[in-house]
Amino acid sequence: MTKKEPRIQQLIAVFREAILAELKRQGRSRYWLANKVEQSSANTVYQYLRGEVNLGSHRLAEILEILQIKLNPTAKVSKPAKKKKR
Repeated sequence: MTKKEPRIQQLIAVFREAILAELKRQGRSRYWLANKVEQSSANTVYQYLRGEVNLGSHRLAEILEILQIKLNPTAKVSKPAKKKKR
């Protein structure tokens, strides 16, 4: 594993959390989003939102556009919140 891989995984988790937070803020469901994404199957979007798979940059960009999430390239990335164990 290279030194970059943990950083990439951290960024992937930050994107996923931002998408889920924005869905909640807009009062939209994962179902709604999965059916809006044209470049991917609904199942792939569900798997991405559960953290089971990663999406390519084009699909991720489409999701960000659908939700109207703007990126700030100069912002610092914080560590994603740890999931609570059940």
